Amino acid sequence: MNTFMDYYKFLGVIEIIKGSIKILSKNGKLMASIATLGLLLNSFSFLLYAFFFKPLRSSMNAKTINLASKSLSDSESTNLLHSIKKDAWILIGVQLACLLVYALVCLFINISTIYTSAMSLYGHDLSLKKLFRWVIKSFKRVYITSFRIKNRTIVWFIPFYAVLMIITFILIFFDCPDVIKSIFIAIFIAFSIIGSVFILHASVVWVLAFVIAVVEEDCYGIEALTKAKELVKGRRVDGFVLNFMFNLFLLIIFKVYEIIATKWPSKDIVIGLFLICIAYLVIMFFFSAYTFLYFKCKESHGEEIELGGKLENSNVPTTPLLNEDIP
Repeated sequence: MNTFMDYYKFLGVIEIIKGSIKILSKNGKLMASIATLGLLLNSFSFLLYAFFFKPLRSSMNAKTINLASKSLSDSESTNLLHSIKKDAWILIGVQLACLLVYALVCLFINISTIYTSAMSLYGHDLSLKKLFRWVIKSFKRVYITSFRIKNRTIVWFIPFYAVLMIITFILIFFDCPDVIKSIFIAIFIAFSIIGSVFILHASVVWVLAFVIAVVEEDCYGIEALTKAKELVKGRRVDGFVLNFMFNLFLLIIFKVYEIIATKWPSKDIVIGLFLICIAYLVIMFFFSAYTFLYFKCKESHGEEIELGGKLENSNVPTTPLLNEDIP
């Protein structure tokens, strides 16, 4: 019986993946436009880091080393210190501006991916104008929900992080016997695994709440989190597996880039740019998959599916395209 249930749950994940691939092909031009915009902005951010931030940071490090040199005169030290401060303010200012723009763009693209996926499930062609209208309209809801999700993330993360920091502090600053060190290392590994599992498990509700805030006009913040918790009952394993696969894939991409940057530093920019683009497409697929999961959760609970209130009611079919054959 347990084997059958595990097999059934595995099939549920496969269904979500297949459904996500299918809905990405609907509204193809719009999805392609969203993907292109995201790829361009992600590529620009990476190249900005590679050709501006990285050299500037290296220059600052070199100047700091020179400043520590005793061979410099007072005037040279003063000029060098002024130059370091100027570079630091430029670096901080530009980084903050880029992070803000990047966060807003990512939010826009994530909302666009979710909403376009939702409309695709209804078989409804979505215009770029209508998409922009909906993104602007839902931005406040999504921002409030994201803020609540971040608060929950911090609450979950701090206890595990505190334990890991304490263990790290003990291992570094105390001369413990080998047996004690082995015990602490084992505890560190165990807490890292348990913490990761808990975060992946809890984030099923958080991501689903994000989707709800985009799709449902009158549900966001704490209400979206509460609704997501109730809605995902019976399909939480599907969300957990999606989270695990998504994070594992991104971890592999990061490690591949790390290895390439270490062994072949001359190729790190080209390979890094390629891997960043793959990671972005994976993120798009992830939000599309969670949109499909949201609709399946609503369907399994027998709830009526609402798609954005009055904006789409006149054009959307009464039954979403969840029961079509998925190739």
